[in-house]
Amino acid sequence: MDRRTFLRQTASFSAVGAAALAGAARAALPPRSSPKPGGPNVIMFLTDDNAFEFWGFSGGPDLSPNIDKIANEGVTCTQFYCASTVCTPSRYNLQTGKYAGRCREQSFLTEYPTSRPYCIKWNTFLDPAKDFTLGNAFHLAGYRTGFVGKWHLTADKNVVQFDPDDDPAEPRVTRKLKIRYDSAVDVVKSVGYDYVASLSPNNNDAHPLKALRVHNLEWIAKGAIDFLDACKTENKPFFLIVNLTTHHGPCHRESIESDIRLTQAGLVNGLEGIMPPRKSIRRRIEANGYEYDFRTAGTVWTDDCVGAVLNRLQRFGLQDNTAVLFTTDHNTAGSKATCYQQGTKIPFAMRLKNRIPAGATCDRSFQMIDIMPTLMEMCSIELPKNARLDGASAWNLLSGKPGTKKLRDELYFEFGYTRAILRNGFKYIAFRLPTDLLSKMKTGKVKRAYNYQGLLGNDRPILKHGNYFAPDQLYNLENDPDELVNLAGDPKYADKLAEMKKYLKKYLAAFDHPFDIDTVDDFYYSHNYRRLAEKAKVSVDFSKDHWWTNNCYW
Repeated sequence: MDRRTFLRQTASFSAVGAAALAGAARAALPPRSSPKPGGPNVIMFLTDDNAFEFWGFSGGPDLSPNIDKIANEGVTCTQFYCASTVCTPSRYNLQTGKYAGRCREQSFLTEYPTSRPYCIKWNTFLDPAKDFTLGNAFHLAGYRTGFVGKWHLTADKNVVQFDPDDDPAEPRVTRKLKIRYDSAVDVVKSVGYDYVASLSPNNNDAHPLKALRVHNLEWIAKGAIDFLDACKTENKPFFLIVNLTTHHGPCHRESIESDIRLTQAGLVNGLEGIMPPRKSIRRRIEANGYEYDFRTAGTVWTDDCVGAVLNRLQRFGLQDNTAVLFTTDHNTAGSKATCYQQGTKIPFAMRLKNRIPAGATCDRSFQMIDIMPTLMEMCSIELPKNARLDGASAWNLLSGKPGTKKLRDELYFEFGYTRAILRNGFKYIAFRLPTDLLSKMKTGKVKRAYNYQGLLGNDRPILKHGNYFAPDQLYNLENDPDELVNLAGDPKYADKLAEMKKYLKKYLAAFDHPFDIDTVDDFYYSHNYRRLAEKAKVSVDFSKDHWWTNNCYW
């Protein structure tokens, strides 16, 4: 087969596949309705792998004036949580309003049939025919819907093959990049997004071309601005989600110094002038008395992107009738890919003039799964009767309605083979490996099994949490916010442990897959991990480890 025939057939395959996805998704949805008059617009900024110490409004350096302005003119939430602590499942929570364990995409069910426990990792993909999304909800309500930036909710189908050293400027490679990019765009459109631009299908550092393994926030800003420009000519409200790729890897400083034309779609011209010049980032950081490193470079660059989008919103006079949200997919302060607080608790700010009091603080707990129903209530949108969500609306909490009760008594978390519950200041974590994996360990076929059958970076979670491998973990967060003292074996807390197990079982019973917290096979801990557990108790200076000093991240 010659190259031309290959490209033509690949493009045809991609178009047919996308059409099938879109057709299946449309068949499962109710008819589109007209938007309610006066409904607010919505822009949501979702960052990647962020912590509280990145932003001024949440205790970080004074380097994020545009993001801080969202908080100062609206509400800052001190008890906002994701439900799963890596990109894919958390984005699934956001898009569907459901826990990641509800995933019904075929590859997930093939690996984890309902007869066995599932392992939450980067595997909870959207199924356009089965999942009702934020995009679907706003689209059906008559909003113009837009998606910009990182997706990470579909397995890479390898529509075309590349040599990692391919030159993105070569016409042959450019054509292949377009096929790959257009295929990804079609998938995102199939879940309710009218407009998709500046799309990163996966992590930037996973791009098949080495030359394109960079961030490009100017490209993301352009995608969002072009959406707003198009909305200006339409007499309808809009919903736009802007998924920034910072502070995840690759290296921010290298990306800032790279060719501004390099994007996930190939070379793109005309990006200069959309944001402050990249060469000014270091100067501004150092002029404010901070070190130019991974964290500060990502903070300023991200803030410039947010500022460019909000400036366009203000230019059109739309800022007063547009709700603006800012948050991240999960925390990354050493506890990514766990159920610990420094993985689950995340910064959140939101503003909407005249409906959210300026300078307010919300200290009530809610989660990523609650975003969809919250926005639906705010915009007076009724969800279809068959859209069954785990989340509930937090709109009364955010808008400061007097006398508002807390949203729920517990928060539920799941990642890998851990499940957790947070209630009244106590956290209970259950770590249970499935029997088939334990059998492989006992026969020596598997040497190590972490809570998600993998390992991030340099063992940060294990070094940080000495009880990482304990089957039952109970923490008093008021006295022990870093979750270092496991009370599960303390007789004084036996009743509290039993109580927390009862509440966790209530959540587990609602899932199709089993997860037995009554049975503990201590083999994996007592036989294989005693040494690692002891090693984790060694004091570690996390300010000087790989995560900070190399200015790069996983």
